[in-house]
Amino acid sequence: MTRLLKNIAVFLLSLIVSLIVIDVFVNYAEIENVSRFSVEPKRGKVLTPNLKVLYLNEGFHIGQVNEYSYLGPGYPPQKDADVFRVALIGDSQVEGEYMFGRSHFRSVLENELKRLSGKKVEVLNFGYGGLDIAGMYCRDVTFASNFKPDLTLYFIGAGDLVAEHDPLNPNCYLKNDSLKIDYTLDQPAYTSYLKTKFFREHSTLVKMLNDGIGLAKEGRTAAIVLDKFYTGFSSPDKGPATEKTTQNGPKEIPELVVAILNGLSRRDDKVLVLMKDFPKEAMPYIQNGKCTTIRLDKVIDQLKSEGIDPQYWPITKKHGHWNHIANQAIGRYLAQQLHAAAIAPSTENQNFSSSQK
Repeated sequence: MTRLLKNIAVFLLSLIVSLIVIDVFVNYAEIENVSRFSVEPKRGKVLTPNLKVLYLNEGFHIGQVNEYSYLGPGYPPQKDADVFRVALIGDSQVEGEYMFGRSHFRSVLENELKRLSGKKVEVLNFGYGGLDIAGMYCRDVTFASNFKPDLTLYFIGAGDLVAEHDPLNPNCYLKNDSLKIDYTLDQPAYTSYLKTKFFREHSTLVKMLNDGIGLAKEGRTAAIVLDKFYTGFSSPDKGPATEKTTQNGPKEIPELVVAILNGLSRRDDKVLVLMKDFPKEAMPYIQNGKCTTIRLDKVIDQLKSEGIDPQYWPITKKHGHWNHIANQAIGRYLAQQLHAAAIAPSTENQNFSSSQK
């Protein structure tokens, strides 16, 4: 009996040591990341500053979160007077973790605006995977607005017209027909996060386990195990391209969503970039405001007319987020539309007023 207990103890100790060694190796070899987000009491989920990022799915990306907790060049909150600054707000389609930053439409938009205007332009990417429109609004108010953008672009599709509150993020709500934000995080969820924070921030195995549980809940276990032999799952990506933007959106637009759309439409420093599937039922809530609206139908349809699937990645043979060609086209198109609307910097003048598209 004593020998059996000793063998069990040796086995368990060996297993623990082996897992620690594997965890350290996977982490330092950068085969997998630790959890990419941390939680702050007022802002909720933010990308962990200076965290190295690895993405391998339909696309490929090795990079690093900047010191200010967003992807891309680390422009500080302080803005020089001669700089025109644009903020991007959206879900993982905007976040762009699926490709190198130089190919993402953020870079294209920034370079094109510089070329068209001859001015100093900074485009900051505050995209974050899984955001709906309420989450975008909260992220704008609690995070992006601190960087004093001259324009803020919201990328909105049908699947974003919901208000599913994340307990680890600030909550947007209506009070007397006014939009309010509750910065108090859900206490049980936040307490649970704090208890596991060390392992989330230091263990790749814990992160891989959480990812596996998430995939299992989505019913994707068979697709991953059987790979090409599985025909019941056609698009093994984790982005909104196949999970959110293919949805038709809610049959009735929630009252909170209507209030957010109405509020944004009255701001001349906001631009609503409407995905191809943006529902016509939501158009009345944005048509009579001051903001500029840009529809992506034209550029997406143009690519398809040329035989290019904007969400197909030929190297990995997967569908997912916008591919390289689509990002280039979208970046150029957005720059042209902003410049034509006279709300981006001009070579002739510095006219930052908005007009309805």
